[in-house]
Amino acid sequence: MKRKQRNSGAHPANGCFTAIIILLALILNLSLPGNTYAQGRCLIVSDIHLNPFFTTDGNYGINNELVQKLSAAKADEWGEILDNYAAKTIDSNLRGHDSNYPLLISALDNMYLAVKRPDFIIIAGDFIWHNNPADTALKQKSIQFIAGLFHKKFPGVPIIPTLGNNDSNNDYEKQSPQFLQNFASAWQLEKQNADTALFKSRGYYTATIGKLRFVVLNTSLVSKNSVAMGYNYYNDGYAMVNDWLKKELTDTINKVWIISHIPPGTNGFDGKPMWMTGGPKGDLSAMFTGTVVNNSRQVEFMIASHTHFNDFRVFYPGTSTIADSAAAYMRIVPSIGMDHRNNPSFEIADFDGAYHVTKETNYYLDLSKLTGKEEPTKLKWSDMVSLNNFTAKRKIDAKTLSNLVDKMLSQSKIRTYYDQFYGAGHPTGAFTNPVKYPAYLKAEKQNRASQ
Repeated sequence: MKRKQRNSGAHPANGCFTAIIILLALILNLSLPGNTYAQGRCLIVSDIHLNPFFTTDGNYGINNELVQKLSAAKADEWGEILDNYAAKTIDSNLRGHDSNYPLLISALDNMYLAVKRPDFIIIAGDFIWHNNPADTALKQKSIQFIAGLFHKKFPGVPIIPTLGNNDSNNDYEKQSPQFLQNFASAWQLEKQNADTALFKSRGYYTATIGKLRFVVLNTSLVSKNSVAMGYNYYNDGYAMVNDWLKKELTDTINKVWIISHIPPGTNGFDGKPMWMTGGPKGDLSAMFTGTVVNNSRQVEFMIASHTHFNDFRVFYPGTSTIADSAAAYMRIVPSIGMDHRNNPSFEIADFDGAYHVTKETNYYLDLSKLTGKEEPTKLKWSDMVSLNNFTAKRKIDAKTLSNLVDKMLSQSKIRTYYDQFYGAGHPTGAFTNPVKYPAYLKAEKQNRASQ
């Protein structure tokens, strides 16, 4: 995602975050989620934004010597080079920057501690750093390197990746055939019963694991920011959303998870649409919503990312946004990268035999508590953030989340706790600032189908 100035709040109070969650449970009159039955468990990761070139002086500049060394090396040689030349610490000053190498290793170690053998792993795009260096070959090596780290840590575990807007030769640009081919090879898409031929030409695909079908979008083709960057992929986006997606959802008897990077609807940060809303054939975001609503019995779960924050979107069949009309929801999962001043985070999701997600747990590293003297390999990420803490049902659904938005509109205490959830354990001000929170809540219920 292109970097923007984000709201930052004060560091969390010294009180225990556990006490906050317990108090939230009392306010909402619900019990804390315990051990729920799960048919399976998966790992969900987003917006890694690895920048392996950071200097070691704590200023997070670019080490040009390291750039040259990594450029000259093969991707499978990067680990040894980074072990010798990259930064060795993680400190609170990393907030506001991309991930450095020690942070990614710490994240992988904690993912493995949380779930050693997930049924599958979903990575919702944006593997690459922001801005410079802009070298395309270096970007592709970086993706190969990250893929190698995941395959080594989780051997034999299926991985379903999607492309983010940074995962290209240039930000928001449609990926070249060579880029797509290398991406598919790095992530071994052919092993997931994936439509690799389609991916290598258009960047989106389907894959099947057991009786679960993944429909994986390439949202650079629908992004409003693509237009702002001088690209016009409306026809490509229309073909994906109106033709391909509709066919994939109606032609399968399996339950479907839709995986994407940029969510539809509006951005609570600036109130602007995130997908192309104008074009010769109509609003692509509304088309997507209509297709999802019409096939809501098949669509069991949806994932997006891009904002770097912990959030959701509720989808409705028409102009009404009352809870009883809510038809589907999309989780927006938080990021590993911290350039929006969030805590780095990943998610473990439990699902039942019908592939409905029953419990979500976000693990995060509280950067505000770090001094830079800690050994990165010994850092333990907290697991006190969960969307289940805000719902009166163990099984989250669209109606429950629609009701949650209504409660947040009228109850400031819930907004305060949600703001901590939104920043993965770090307050952002998005849901506590009286001028700003209405736009963020509106964005959560903004996704309505065309009439």
